[in-house]
Amino acid sequence: MSLDVSFSQGCVAVSKLDGTVTHKEQFQENEGPPAHLDVHGSHLAVATSRGVLWIYDISRPKPQPRKGRPGRSFEGDGNQRLGSILSVRLNCDASRVSVLARAARDPNNPGLLSVTGTVSAARDTKLYVYDVEADNFSEADCGADHFPVSHMWDDADPRLLAAEVQRVGEASSAETDLHAHVHLREVHPHPPSYCSPYRVSYGSL
Repeated sequence: MSLDVSFSQGCVAVSKLDGTVTHKEQFQENEGPPAHLDVHGSHLAVATSRGVLWIYDISRPKPQPRKGRPGRSFEGDGNQRLGSILSVRLNCDASRVSVLARAARDPNNPGLLSVTGTVSAARDTKLYVYDVEADNFSEADCGADHFPVSHMWDDADPRLLAAEVQRVGEASSAETDLHAHVHLREVHPHPPSYCSPYRVSYGSL
């Protein structure tokens, strides 16, 4: 099976490679339009501009939310917003989604971000992981002087996650290449600005 997944005009469209649209998923106004997508196998992760995360099984004629779960807001304990989502990556069995984010505002001083620095002032030093079964977010802190810039799951092991980490204050691409680090992390179960168009294609050859 080969499908094309794209978003524009506030909805996600699933279509065949010949352009035939098989399904459109519209989002509620309070969720915002889709802003980030990732496809892994027969599953799709969508993050909206207002920080709502959806996971769909797109192997069916009509995509269904994974395990029937509704959208999950990017929030921690006490409904505290964790930040603004920059990218999402889905693991190989769709049991977890990793998230890179801009730092949340400091509640004690709304005019300041909770992460300090120069170039990276708006980037969170944490890499977040949403566990579908537990319905919660865990986090890995890269340290006060580093922040994650890219992330990828292993194609076979759903627990293995890699992240590229950049040093705070790097000003040039040359410095970034020299000082970037790749961290491998095994993820264990946790105890109980809109751009268009964006497109991801997958399928068998």
